[in-house]
Amino acid sequence: MDTAGLDDIVRELEDGSDSSDAADAMSEAQVSPSEDEEEEEESEERIEKPASKPKFRDHYMGQITRAFGSDLDKIRQEPTFSASQLPILIDSLEAGIDIFSNLEQEIILADAVQE
Repeated sequence: MDTAGLDDIVRELEDGSDSSDAADAMSEAQVSPSEDEEEEEESEERIEKPASKPKFRDHYMGQITRAFGSDLDKIRQEPTFSASQLPILIDSLEAGIDIFSNLEQEIILADAVQE
């Protein structure tokens, strides 16, 4: 929502204007995206190039297993842990990949190559 449109709505509510006018102004502000939102969407489209997902997955999982290796070993050695639960554990660890945008993944991989 455009902040100017939001300011107008707040002013109308404070002035005691008819609530239908405020609702109309609010719906108009929601319908028309601001220039910033349009630019942001365009930049996201440009960034949305598919990163090398398998490379990032391998790097990410390597980092996770190095960082939490002893914890993962403890889980694996639990008497209640079975081989059928291993895919669930792997999927759970991989779920963390989704917090990184394609751009972040590319930056992380580029940084890893430099090390």
